[in-house]
Amino acid sequence: MTIKQIPTHPEQYEPEWLNGLFLKGVIAQKESETRFLNGIIRATKPKKLLEIGVLHGGSSVVMLNAIKDDSLAYLYSVDILDTIDFKGKSQKIGWAVQKRIPELMTQWSLFTGGHTAKFIEKIFAERGEIDLCFLDTAHQLPGEILDFLLLLPYMQKSGLIILHDASEDHHYYGDNSLRHGRMYPLTCISNPVLFAVVRADKFKPVEFNRDIFPTANIGALRLNDDTWKYIDDVFWVKS
Repeated sequence: MTIKQIPTHPEQYEPEWLNGLFLKGVIAQKESETRFLNGIIRATKPKKLLEIGVLHGGSSVVMLNAIKDDSLAYLYSVDILDTIDFKGKSQKIGWAVQKRIPELMTQWSLFTGGHTAKFIEKIFAERGEIDLCFLDTAHQLPGEILDFLLLLPYMQKSGLIILHDASEDHHYYGDNSLRHGRMYPLTCISNPVLFAVVRADKFKPVEFNRDIFPTANIGALRLNDDTWKYIDDVFWVKS
């Protein structure tokens, strides 16, 4: 498996592009990961974007900011929840978008309270195939494996799927409450497994925290003919 590493020196990867977004506390990403997400959108200029897994809306803010100078680009966001706790108060999923960048909401549709399967036909009907998807949901098997299989038929043939937590495993959280439960062996491994088994052109940032992860914790899959040719590999790991 060959993974192309993308350096963070081009202008679109620099942190200045993210100035003023106030992401602290609303996005569970390291700066290098946020720069990668922003940069790959800026570099590839997708027109139709999908985000699966929203919570506070930090990544939604980043994605909308990345497409703000392209009037033809549009983001759809989906989350299975309707509300999320933030500092002891119940907030609507994606609340950070309205609070931080309300002027960009004209390029955004949010779907909550259901799995992606509930909304994907409507999303597809509105603007056709998806150019880029950011997939960041439960991280438990079958989790993102099923999300990927659902999503694939709606993707543009050479579309991009970006996976966050693409290096974490269940040992990272160190949550002892999970160790005695039947879900413990399945916790937080779906994205590393998915990134490993999907046949695609693979990209990760050069810059990452080597003290925490052996490789960058975010990566992108550019779909190609082999993705469909070897799709059985993905079915084998879905459960």
